[in-house]
Amino acid sequence: MAEHFFYLFTAISIVGVIANLGAFFAFSKIVAYYQEWLPKFLIAITRFGSAGAAIGSRFGDGSTQGASLDNWWVRMAIAAVASWFFWEAFQVICDHRVKRAAARAHASFDELERQVTIRTKLLTCIRGSVHRKRQRLMEALSSEQKQTFARLKKALDPRNQIYFHLERLAEFLDCLGRNKQSPDRVQNFRIGLYVANGNALSPLIGYDRANANYDPFASHVAHAQKFSLDNLDKQSVVAQCILNGRTVIVEDCIKASELGSFHFFSEQQKEYLWSIAAYPIKDFRLESGEPARAALIIDTKIKGYFCEADRIEIETFMDEFVSRLKFEWLMIGVLN
Repeated sequence: MAEHFFYLFTAISIVGVIANLGAFFAFSKIVAYYQEWLPKFLIAITRFGSAGAAIGSRFGDGSTQGASLDNWWVRMAIAAVASWFFWEAFQVICDHRVKRAAARAHASFDELERQVTIRTKLLTCIRGSVHRKRQRLMEALSSEQKQTFARLKKALDPRNQIYFHLERLAEFLDCLGRNKQSPDRVQNFRIGLYVANGNALSPLIGYDRANANYDPFASHVAHAQKFSLDNLDKQSVVAQCILNGRTVIVEDCIKASELGSFHFFSEQQKEYLWSIAAYPIKDFRLESGEPARAALIIDTKIKGYFCEADRIEIETFMDEFVSRLKFEWLMIGVLN
């Protein structure tokens, strides 16, 4: 009878070795069949076998008391302990991989949920912009005053709409920022639209959320040469963006400055210029309809707000707002 138990635990050990190899090299194929109760059940059996071998060593007859492979309890103990080890190892490996897969799935779900939230907020902001323009038109059309082209032109005024788009973009960024830092504090964002006139970059329109009367292009006025496309000495981020035709992201301006990859134009900038994103605008046209190279640049006093890991996300919402800015800027020429 004891020999039968020896063969049983030997077979369980062999199956345990195969199971461990599968867990190591083909877990994705066996995970669908993995049941937590199975290794626990086999471990319980092997523990029972080990206990039986221990009892046998204690109460066996005198001829079998030596610790020799000729004794049934020694062979049974070796087989039982081996199978116990293999199935314990299998359970640990599977539990670890299952938990890791679950953690990845949970992280993916959290990221998906975050992306849904971002796009919902983005659509809300865009809908607000469209509603604002519709409201101005409805007010003009419902007015008892005589309808004239001049009044409709004023209601359509693209510059007001562009400024409102920038305002909504800043609100959207602030809403996202509250998920990252300072959940109860309204953060400032400065937004500027630049266009290239030859090698010189000229600001078209800007917005400062903290102070609507503040000129966000003060740095351009004081350091215009740094914004030239042919300038190679401490080139501005917006110039780099237009020349490379790629979004430029500076996660931490102060740290980047220490590494030499970013340059402040004044010491004062270090107090508020902490993270930047510049987005190249393709197919931008001036009021005259002439094509021009342009870029939208945003900075904020939140370290790490714009980061390389969020590049796709940043380019997605920038593209949505930029497409509307391009349309409104073209409308200026049409209405004029």
